[in-house]
Amino acid sequence: MVGPTQSDTPITMVIMSANVLVRIGVQALLKAQAYIQLVGEAKSVHDVEDLIARKKPHVVMLEAEGDPNVLDSVHKLKALAPSMKIILLSRMEMAPAAWQALSSGIDGIVLTVQPSAALLATIEYLYHDRQDRYLENEVNRVRR
Repeated sequence: MVGPTQSDTPITMVIMSANVLVRIGVQALLKAQAYIQLVGEAKSVHDVEDLIARKKPHVVMLEAEGDPNVLDSVHKLKALAPSMKIILLSRMEMAPAAWQALSSGIDGIVLTVQPSAALLATIEYLYHDRQDRYLENEVNRVRR
């Protein structure tokens, strides 16, 4: 199966969570998807900054529960990889604050109470949105 990316190139992804069980669960979910390649895991904002700078993933998933500096770092993460999409994994109790995070540069939010299919759908949607915007920018550049 080629997968939702419609090519042989997988969606590259980094996950960040201070919670080892969250990292293991997301890792297992992504490993079962042939079209997504997990290129790194981090347990802190500092570690994820280094991974993003080196790996330039298409998508990064941040879980803010264990690190209060996550949302403050979004602009810095975007500067390291401007076309990268950021998904925030949030608990239901944090949902109001998570929605406010959209103005800080978060591209998508998945609640921990949602099924794993919601995370996969968000990854795919944001990746395709990234590709569509890239193609649109290239077409506009060529037209100039």
